[in-house]
Amino acid sequence: MIRLFLKGIKNLQKKSRQESSGEGSGVEIITNKPYSDGPGGFGQYTFKIYHIGNKIPVWLRSVLPTNALEAHEEAWNAYPHTKTRYSSPFLDRFNIEVETKYYNDAGNQENVFELTGDELKNRIVDVMDFVNDALSSYDYVPDEDPKLYHSIKTGRGPLKENWIDDCIKNGKPIMCAYKLCRVEFRFWGLQTRAERWIHSHALRNTMLRAHKQAWVWQDEWHDLTLEDVRELERDAAEHLSKLMSRSSISVSSSIYFDCMDGNPMMGDSQSLIKWSSEISLNSDHETLLSPRLEQNMKVVTNTTSDASLLVIVFYGDIFSDVSTDQNVSDPNSLRLTMEKQISTDFEHLKGHVHFLQVSCGQEFTDTALHLISITPTYGLVHPSLALLLSSSQYYFEVCFLIIQYNKGTYRYKWSCVIVYMLEVYLFI
Repeated sequence: MIRLFLKGIKNLQKKSRQESSGEGSGVEIITNKPYSDGPGGFGQYTFKIYHIGNKIPVWLRSVLPTNALEAHEEAWNAYPHTKTRYSSPFLDRFNIEVETKYYNDAGNQENVFELTGDELKNRIVDVMDFVNDALSSYDYVPDEDPKLYHSIKTGRGPLKENWIDDCIKNGKPIMCAYKLCRVEFRFWGLQTRAERWIHSHALRNTMLRAHKQAWVWQDEWHDLTLEDVRELERDAAEHLSKLMSRSSISVSSSIYFDCMDGNPMMGDSQSLIKWSSEISLNSDHETLLSPRLEQNMKVVTNTTSDASLLVIVFYGDIFSDVSTDQNVSDPNSLRLTMEKQISTDFEHLKGHVHFLQVSCGQEFTDTALHLISITPTYGLVHPSLALLLSSSQYYFEVCFLIIQYNKGTYRYKWSCVIVYMLEVYLFI
């Protein structure tokens, strides 16, 4: 069974092609070569770059710069022992490591990775059944359902719900992939939520679907030799290289905006915001204002060419009953993250960005909790919450007074864009 499954490497090339579709996505195969002194002894080493802009949730994408929306994958394939490591060139405190060992059994070994006592105490065991565990309706494809698939070449399938017991009882070949997953995401205010999402969605769902696909694609790789697989790898690398070249994915654009002090202002200029999120502004859109701001404020024009930039970030707080430390840590984490990026890539913005936390009381607590109970993935930083927060009377009054004060003191022209739980105001 292991020798047969080795040929399933072909699935990696097919999956890479599938994942290199859509704006903001793609896979680049940088290195693919044999090794003799790595994990598992002799094997094949690959280094890939995944452009994942449209693969991660918007709440996480909203706090990351564009050049962080790529993941580096290093893989050591010494089948039946493999190891894969994911990292980000921008996030030095982010790391995912997946080690896999394949055995001809039904998953009845307790400690194949020889973990220590402390590691075993912290270990969470998740038994994944690629036949019976369901995917979301969005990811489900009937042609990739092992309960429906029948192999023409091998005669295998469809698999029944009791397929494991059937294999054991009748002496049929069966294999278990034991995976040890380690996740590190050390960013204050996001760590627990991000690690939970990585474990439950990014890793589990991806692995589940990949193993379903490996089974239903078996007619494509069943008769392949290892040389055939290597040829497919070369074809896939060439295809992906051409695809990425055409897509021209940029990793050097701004986190929030491209704007320099001293630029002359245009009457109907394009938006200053470049935001990597579901909210996009371009030349076909006017500056977005909340309804109350449109009713109560008028844009003060300023044609002075010696304009400077002031950015005020209003951080909306919904749950006032959360501990004080947690309330303070979230905006501080956001501030430190943005200030670090500004000091690295946008030195001209130093001293021009100010953060202000605004408590919105409990006006929307019940609404937010209700939405989260219906859809757990909704989260506390969903884009629609920015619209709710901007309709809070107290939040509006604070923003209005701050804006009026700055307009009166510095005679700045202002514009704004609503960004998730924040409203970011640019004074030019």
